[in-house]
Amino acid sequence: MIDLQEQVGRVHNPDVRPLVAEAVRAYSIGSARSAIILTWTAVCADLILKFERLADDGDGKAKEFASKIENVRSLTDVSVAIPQMQKIESDLLKEALDRQIIDTLDLRELERLKHDRNLCAHPSLTPLGEFFAPTTEYARAHLTSALNCLLTVPPSQGKRALERFQQHVTSSSFTDTPGFIARTFYDHTKEATRRQMVALAVKHAMLELDVGDLSVNAIEMARRMAACVHAFVERDRGQVAERMQGLRDDFARIEGAKMVRALGRLGDLDIFREAIGEETRTRINDLIQTQPSLADEELLSLTSLEEVRAAFPTLEVSFAQTPSDAVRAQAIGRRPSAFFTGRLARMLREARGFRAAEAITTDAVLPSARFLATDQLADILSAWADNMQCREASAMPANAVALHATTSHLRPDDQPVWEEFIRKVQEENPPPHYYAYEDLAAAVEFRIF
Repeated sequence: MIDLQEQVGRVHNPDVRPLVAEAVRAYSIGSARSAIILTWTAVCADLILKFERLADDGDGKAKEFASKIENVRSLTDVSVAIPQMQKIESDLLKEALDRQIIDTLDLRELERLKHDRNLCAHPSLTPLGEFFAPTTEYARAHLTSALNCLLTVPPSQGKRALERFQQHVTSSSFTDTPGFIARTFYDHTKEATRRQMVALAVKHAMLELDVGDLSVNAIEMARRMAACVHAFVERDRGQVAERMQGLRDDFARIEGAKMVRALGRLGDLDIFREAIGEETRTRINDLIQTQPSLADEELLSLTSLEEVRAAFPTLEVSFAQTPSDAVRAQAIGRRPSAFFTGRLARMLREARGFRAAEAITTDAVLPSARFLATDQLADILSAWADNMQCREASAMPANAVALHATTSHLRPDDQPVWEEFIRKVQEENPPPHYYAYEDLAAAVEFRIF
């Protein structure tokens, strides 16, 4: 059962919160009639404040309605002001529906509340001896409904909120931080709009839909929407799973390259792997094997996940056979894990070129540092010292200091490993020399006696 006291704290507008708290107190002492009247009072106050907020945001229709309210408030003759405010109150729900502050389902619930409030406040509406006598559970139902559909929801319109979401996704300033996406768009919309938002994001992320003349292409749009899907999963995993299940047949009909790219975007989600079905998983697995050019760093990064390797066994083979160290390094950097650490020394040993060595270290070794064991660190530093392309690349002395800092979990067992590395590089380039790694020696407190 919903805790009404807890819900009071979630009322969006602090000016409305005391009215809701009073309604809850009336309910808790068994005064159902008072609770219903106070709940409607809170609804009216909340709607008026939401209109004023939308007017401040530039909504023309909301401005017109807010101006009517302000004009009535400015009247000094109360006998004139009250009938006019009653007229405004009678139009509140209709205006709220028009401005998409509420939807048709909300309207039905709030109209019931309004009707029952009138019966509670005006006994003359019923025949003598047949006064309306609501139960406390009836009052609780009205309170719960008002809280869920209006009072705990920010002043956001459905269509406009969806438009703002789409504008962000196509903007050059798009950010894929899950917390930002969830708080800014998902959390500040009504349930019906959330469903539309999730449906839109899942469609683009899975099907790579055509985007017409937008500023981003279909692949980039799908990538951004996939980031949104990951954010929405944190809020309502079940709803995202339901949308994915609903697109199973559509997904099975798209071209193979799109399927593989969708796996790269969404493959870490078990609900996606389950939604596409066994036959489609088999098809994607075959595509990865027969068309290795489809395997980019985003897809190959999934190799770090045991459950993905189990569902798509050709992925691990594709990672091992990728000819580009740069692509492998970027894949490792996307999802560093203990699975990759045993491969790092070989990549450094086989690095062909200074820039390649720097990229492998920056993109793969440093992000994986927290997963290294002492023997793996020893292998990496040995390969580093033995390969001149690593040892004498301009960024590598600084990278060595960074690696020492990010492997602090190995202290003190790693001290001999670092000392051996410094001995080897200084044999090649005795200090003072740029490639004598003197900053590292200072960090390790290495001394030659």
